[in-house]
Amino acid sequence: MADQFENCTAVTDLCPIEATTYGYRPNLAANIFFLAIFALCGIIQLFQGLKWKTWTFMIAMTWGCLTEVLGYVGRLIMNNNPWSEVGFQIQICCLIIAPVSPPNPSNPNQSSF
Repeated sequence: MADQFENCTAVTDLCPIEATTYGYRPNLAANIFFLAIFALCGIIQLFQGLKWKTWTFMIAMTWGCLTEVLGYVGRLIMNNNPWSEVGFQIQICCLIIAPVSPPNPSNPNQSSF
């Protein structure tokens, strides 16, 4: 059954939205809201980190916010085309990776997991 939807690139009668990866079109307003919130938080963390010289914390938080923003961009791509493999890969990778901070270069024994 999955083979009949292999070449779908848009929602049509032959490629229904129920057969997409999620089975629905991601909500545009909610994804724009979360994209804006994480972008704002990332900018605030960047300025606070520069002001108070909390470099490692600033890098981790800015990295996390940036990957969340990219993840929500992927979800916006999927709102436009729920069959988009690129949109799905961007959002699934970025929204899963975002909570994991990068390793601390000054501590070689620290794992990022």
